Amino acid sequence: MLKVTSFVINTRVLACARLLRNHELLAKLSSGETIANNAIYRKSCLTALYNRARSAERRVDLKRQDRKRHPRNYPCRIDSVHKVKEE
Repeated sequence: MLKVTSFVINTRVLACARLLRNHELLAKLSSGETIANNAIYRKSCLTALYNRARSAERRVDLKRQDRKRHPRNYPCRIDSVHKVKEE
């Protein structure tokens, strides 16, 4: 088990919790400063959290790339629609 004495670990755990929208973990982290509370994490739990966050980041990146490749801009001019109806 690892005692959280590093601001970097605390910040990274918080960033992962936000990315994953893990409300349970966010609630625990918001209850007080984890460094001051001498929070203890299992190494395997931290690794699993970091891996889930990395996977979520990849999914977000893939969605962004897909949006760039296939923009959903379908320009439609209203006046051209009316001209078709008039003819």
